[in-house]
Amino acid sequence: SLLYHLNIGHPFLVPGAKAVGQDPSLAMTMGEPGADGAPEARSAPALGDPAEWRLERPDGASLSVSFGSYGLPFAQIWRDPRPGSYVMALEPCTDARGEDGVTRDPVVLAPGETRSMRLSVTFRAPA
Repeated sequence: SLLYHLNIGHPFLVPGAKAVGQDPSLAMTMGEPGADGAPEARSAPALGDPAEWRLERPDGASLSVSFGSYGLPFAQIWRDPRPGSYVMALEPCTDARGEDGVTRDPVVLAPGETRSMRLSVTFRAPA
């Protein structure tokens, strides 16, 4: 399994930041830090080539992750609102993740096998 962990925290991540992509079912909004919050992850097939996912702040600043869906056919969005963690992640990956958090049908590379992937990260300043 290949997964790009792009964890975003303070000072870029603020309450009200929203992770969005082509699949609206994966959208997540970050609330205030809270001790009662639990980590949460969602996974879906990447749509389009390139696929694009964004973390948008209420002030218009954003972080975009663009990736080739041929090599990275899935995307995961993950958040942990607990104080001391307060992080959100955009994660292009080779495998789907089940609701239980377990990787489904992992890609296994044979010895000597190679794979090429494309990934671009762009920051946009506040409006």
